[in-house]
Amino acid sequence: MSNDTVNIDGEDLGASQIEFYRRTLKNDCVKFAGEFHGMNRSKKFRANWPNEYEFADRFWKKFVSAVRQLYAQQLANPHTPEESKKTIHRCLVIDAMTNAELEKSLFEMDNSLQLAPNTQQFIGDKKENAGISENWGDEAHPLRKALLSTGARFH
Repeated sequence: MSNDTVNIDGEDLGASQIEFYRRTLKNDCVKFAGEFHGMNRSKKFRANWPNEYEFADRFWKKFVSAVRQLYAQQLANPHTPEESKKTIHRCLVIDAMTNAELEKSLFEMDNSLQLAPNTQQFIGDKKENAGISENWGDEAHPLRKALLSTGARFH
């Protein structure tokens, strides 16, 4: 795949079209990250990440695999409009071609946990959230606060 054009199903796509499909995949990942933020998260999570948009902007890469799975489901769904299928197909092909060329994800995905819908990590767990609160508190960055308060005593 050159940086200027790519041929998908006999149609040459220019750089601006390629970038459109890359942005489409990224935007869907950002939406998934926003959904994750809106699920049953702990008070500590909320203290650290009160802003859904900041969270989604920082962690969208953890949702690439989930979006690819969603795309595959939409492609298999006979009720998905053909124009949507065309867009999804192009997003996946451009991502796959880039991965093959770069030997890594289009978005330089790390190997950390990929968060998928309908899992405990995605939905959240009230019991686990209570345990986090009990063991670690509900404040954002309590260790930093403790270190700063300790350092202030020695001045």
